[in-house]
Amino acid sequence: MALAHSPRIVTDGLVFAWDGMNPKCWDGSSSTHYDLIGGGSGTKTGANTLQRTNNHVSFSGTGTRVCYISFPSSNVVVPTGNTGTWMWAHYFSDAGSQDHPNIGKETGSDWTGADGFVFGTGWATDGPRWGIGGQASAIYQTTSNSGGDYRTNAWQIYAVTYSRNNTNGLKTYLHDSNNSGLVDQRSTTDVAIGSNTNALHIGSTNARGGNWNGYMDFAFMWNAELSSTQIQQNFQALRGRFGL
Repeated sequence: MALAHSPRIVTDGLVFAWDGMNPKCWDGSSSTHYDLIGGGSGTKTGANTLQRTNNHVSFSGTGTRVCYISFPSSNVVVPTGNTGTWMWAHYFSDAGSQDHPNIGKETGSDWTGADGFVFGTGWATDGPRWGIGGQASAIYQTTSNSGGDYRTNAWQIYAVTYSRNNTNGLKTYLHDSNNSGLVDQRSTTDVAIGSNTNALHIGSTNARGGNWNGYMDFAFMWNAELSSTQIQQNFQALRGRFGL
């Protein structure tokens, strides 16, 4: 495994790792990207440029799904079944009245993440929207400069863990200049994460309009529910990249 930029993150259960600043994942100019765990390839899709700017990965994005990375389902392993963890770092730039997805591998056309999962935020005044296995969760109601919300023009590292049929089965962790730890927890129903043959998208969903706008440097996934200690280990390993 070649996580050259993230040597101390938890690797037990790690099934997918896209790190746009790692040359073994992306050379910085071609349309081809690689999963650092399994080696499967994906392709940058859309007319706008994906580029390394100011030591980060810039998704140039106003418009509908103009720039995202698509990994065919057969090329990657993602969380399915009863437990999972997803983690990414972003710098959100509001592109107006459209969705701003971070990660999507789902069916359907809403924020429930049917048969899979979807993470992002909705239109300009929406907060985080997580959908796992058909369960939609509006983690916060509006964007803001505090709490666990998406903040514009600020680096944030999010981690989301899922455990099926659990009183505190959906947990959201956040590390930014205002937070470092658990910011939300809620119950889950007796539903598995699910699986489907759609592509895994970084910066887009499979069914909704909109795309990511701003910076997003990495997306990591585990097929287990990481503990709060493990999440903090990841935050500490990664925060220096973002001045946090």
